Amino acid sequence: MKLKKHPFNPILLVDNDPENSLWDIEKVLISAGFNHIEACHKTPTVFKRLASNHVNVALIQVRSHDTTNMDLFRSITKDYPQLSVIAIVDRQDILQGERCMKHGAFDYIIKPFEQNRMINVVRHAIEAHELKRINQDLQEKLLNLPTSCHNAFSNIVAKSRKMLALINYIESISQSSRAIFISGETGTGKTTLAYAAHEISRPQNPVYCIDISKMDDYAFSELLFGQHVQAVNGHNGIQKGLVEKAENGSLVIKNIDQLSLISQNKLFRLLKDNEYIPLGANQKYKSNARIIVTSNTDIKILEKKGRFRKDLIYHLMHHHIKVPPLRERLDDISLLITHFIESAARKLNKKPPTPPKELFVLLETYLFPGNVAELKKLVYDAVHQHKTGILSMQLFKERIITSLNRATNKIFPDLKNSSSARISFSKILPTLKQSSWLLIAEAMHRAKGNQSVASHLLGISQQALSKRLQNMEAKKIFVR
Repeated sequence: MKLKKHPFNPILLVDNDPENSLWDIEKVLISAGFNHIEACHKTPTVFKRLASNHVNVALIQVRSHDTTNMDLFRSITKDYPQLSVIAIVDRQDILQGERCMKHGAFDYIIKPFEQNRMINVVRHAIEAHELKRINQDLQEKLLNLPTSCHNAFSNIVAKSRKMLALINYIESISQSSRAIFISGETGTGKTTLAYAAHEISRPQNPVYCIDISKMDDYAFSELLFGQHVQAVNGHNGIQKGLVEKAENGSLVIKNIDQLSLISQNKLFRLLKDNEYIPLGANQKYKSNARIIVTSNTDIKILEKKGRFRKDLIYHLMHHHIKVPPLRERLDDISLLITHFIESAARKLNKKPPTPPKELFVLLETYLFPGNVAELKKLVYDAVHQHKTGILSMQLFKERIITSLNRATNKIFPDLKNSSSARISFSKILPTLKQSSWLLIAEAMHRAKGNQSVASHLLGISQQALSKRLQNMEAKKIFVR
């Protein structure tokens, strides 16, 4: 079985003295599962490796009697401030470690080593480097919210600030090896974003996606971790699971909230130690697959009910992406409608119909319980039924009315509370005619002055609304 690289970017071991072996350090790191390690004994080689910008952590031997190594340490911390540098000092020279801290070291380790201390310091240095780089990227990108030109986001249609911020965040964490948790309502595009997160970080490597809904513990373990099998000739082997197949790539797990407690224990070991054990096997295997999970349920609520491990949530939510529902990104509706019309027309081999301007306003008044997936289906059905001319709004109106009647409580949660469902009045009640004027004014406001959409909201014909508006104008009752 091919050994996987961990961490994704190498740990650099540096000592200018070729007489001193770095093997003792390397051996300790390998025992902890860190097998992506490079050793350098020459200064030019060190700077050439750092110039590639693919090193996160460096361990440097520093001695008080050897100014060459100390000069090298100072040069690295000065020229590569984003690097997490760990100084290695002799026990009789602890003060040298304190001096290194003042010159920008992440931490220092004393020889002879305490293995647990070294492992913990290296692990924390890797995490600190990732957070430092992510924060730096976010500061540069989120202020102006530029649109990413990366091909990974070609399937994401958006111009709203919330979505642009989310896209920039995914780009910022692209080099992180930690898990990604994507939450959001059904139909918001969580899986699409999961694939984008893979494509921007590990495009040359495989990605696998599984939905664990209604999957039992055995099926989950067999699918993810593989199984120990005995061949006909008596030789033992491992039937590969998706964790093995996704080596150096990504594994997307949908509906993580439905994972049982038993399977949670196995996933926790994978995230914490990058280790797993195939079914029926005794040997542990290392994994370098990046885990991306999705959920349309708040797993913190499940944790309070004792149905989800708190420590697993911590590892899963190191990078949390919360996808906004479509009703919170109304700026994207016009773009999405145009995109889906063109996509449906290509699929159906039709000329793309022209959408009426009223359609955009109408759909902006709808709350879309099914989010982007619901909008896509609406548009595809409309294009499928379309004959010639302007795209008809009739199907959209019918579907919206049906949806409202079927799922009123889900779409309007405030109506569950009878007190909040009532209209508030002043001490003096308005007359029926005045109430009618207020409703018309509010409908026109929500419809942005579009009578066709406003009449739909009020449940009357456009002609009837026009007549009422004329009466209101005659009485000098102005609609805002």
